[in-house]
Amino acid sequence: MSRFDAYLLEARSRGKGITEDTARELIGKHCKQAVSAFKSRISNRIYRGVNKTDSFISIDPTKGIRRSTNEIPNYYTFIMSNDKSWKSYPKRARSLICTTDRVTASEFVGNSGTIYNVFFYDGAKIGVAPDIDIWDAWENSISIPVTTYLNRIMDVFNKAYGTNKIFYDKSFKQFKDACKKVDDNIETVRDDLDMSYVSVKYEGDFYKMLSKIFNSSSNGFNLTTVSAIPNDSRELWSDSKAILVKTNIAPELISEVI
Repeated sequence: MSRFDAYLLEARSRGKGITEDTARELIGKHCKQAVSAFKSRISNRIYRGVNKTDSFISIDPTKGIRRSTNEIPNYYTFIMSNDKSWKSYPKRARSLICTTDRVTASEFVGNSGTIYNVFFYDGAKIGVAPDIDIWDAWENSISIPVTTYLNRIMDVFNKAYGTNKIFYDKSFKQFKDACKKVDDNIETVRDDLDMSYVSVKYEGDFYKMLSKIFNSSSNGFNLTTVSAIPNDSRELWSDSKAILVKTNIAPELISEVI
């Protein structure tokens, strides 16, 4: 399963098609802030590409858990969803991932999918990455591609356990247990922890090291609302309920809602 396939699976498992009348009703009742923001800006609206053809979709991100792909472990998602340094942010593992860039959204529609405008419910908290893709957002902490670093973390876990190609990302507990296994087998993995390409050095607590690397403050993340979405291209995420409307019909629909 590729990252693209995982993205599509996530969307299918938590969203359902709804009628135009239901979409109008829900947007009019719950998405007043999103409607106002949509009307006030022509570009950099909130988009999501989905492998669906429904004109309208209702989605509740908290109804499912985002999974990592089979190729790359997604350890930063566990940290962003559970570590105290991220407690004010929406839980990444139970959020809808979006973008302010329509071209980026188009890369996730598959062969027969659709680009949607996203209307989060009023009061939504939205996490904002410092870049168009969260995989490019860790450059202040990591000087190599984050995908490479995630695989090297997995290699450290495998060496500590004496196994091969286990991801240790089925649950947060499994991930924390793997970090503790590294601490308990430090002499076995010490050479692998001498990583010149990360900003934080190992000091006896591997989880603490990773949580400092994948933190919000030094990497340029911030929180916002639907009314204050950045004007440049960013990846966004929120655990708020949302209504998705095909981009080709959204302007007319929204002009009639409120």
